Amino acid sequence: MNDKLLIVSSFLELLNANQLSKIAELVSADFVFISPVRGRIDFAEYCKYVANISECFETKVRDNQVIDDQVIVYLDITIIDNSLNYFSEMKATATFEFDNQLLKSLSMKYKSTDQDVNYMKKFLSLRYNPTV
Repeated sequence: MNDKLLIVSSFLELLNANQLSKIAELVSADFVFISPVRGRIDFAEYCKYVANISECFETKVRDNQVIDDQVIVYLDITIIDNSLNYFSEMKATATFEFDNQLLKSLSMKYKSTDQDVNYMKKFLSLRYNPTV
């Protein structure tokens, strides 16, 4: 179980350092990211998504726990977007699932206001043109 927690910690450290190519070593070939804002996307699309949102979103790990084959991470997210004059703080839960020692999925759930969700959708429509 500790191995899984170490893998998730490495994933988050690399994510915060914007070293997405190194994250590829931690994920399975069929990795998926799932969120209410973005839907279900593969790893290549996830990297594009992260590259576009990283300038306005800051995340801090509040807590984590290991349950069976999952690592659940509780996050505080701060949105600071001067171009859209938007600031907000919200909480999220990230659930990492594994296939052996590789990450097979990351599911996000947000505790956010409708205004936050509308901002995230607007942000995506203005700055990010997904191909999926």
